[in-house]
Amino acid sequence: DCPGKISRGSLTEVIKRQAGSQSEQQPLLGQLEQSIQDLRLGMRDFIWVLDPKNDNLYDTLLRVKIFGQELFEHSATQFNFPNIPQQWTKYPLTSPIRRHLLLIFKEALHNCLQHAEAEVVGISLTEQNQVFQLTICDDGKGVSAGKQQQMGNGLRNMQERAQKIGAKLGISPAGEGGTCVKLQFGIPHMED
Repeated sequence: DCPGKISRGSLTEVIKRQAGSQSEQQPLLGQLEQSIQDLRLGMRDFIWVLDPKNDNLYDTLLRVKIFGQELFEHSATQFNFPNIPQQWTKYPLTSPIRRHLLLIFKEALHNCLQHAEAEVVGISLTEQNQVFQLTICDDGKGVSAGKQQQMGNGLRNMQERAQKIGAKLGISPAGEGGTCVKLQFGIPHMED
């Protein structure tokens, strides 16, 4: 780095300090900082999706696991993700399928963090005859059928993404409280 050069992550912090804590600009600077962070993460995901060495179910789920660990790292919510079966590297996924899977899980995990007020969020992975079920369950306040209709774009986007990859998406209550999001799909046969 050149002397005097400000790193990308600290530029908004410098502007915040110069503006002062009482400044009317603080909320706008906070929004700018969040927008920059969202853009950075979106670009990182875009580059990851294009990398052909990630073209399998194992690496896709590993990406979801890392995202979840980072998302819940500084929250009071415990995030549990099981070991991903190593043999799932043999299940190829196209870039569009990987992208839709990643975005479905990111939306579901964001919803858990923002709305569930959960102590624990966990993911389970099952496979039977090359049909996979990935389930995210939380122990939070739960989502009734009426609230599902009010959830707006996030839930609709998840359902549309699931349809695009031929998956089934369901949302249901989890035991005495909380919510489960279940995604079931098969691996499409790919020609060499």
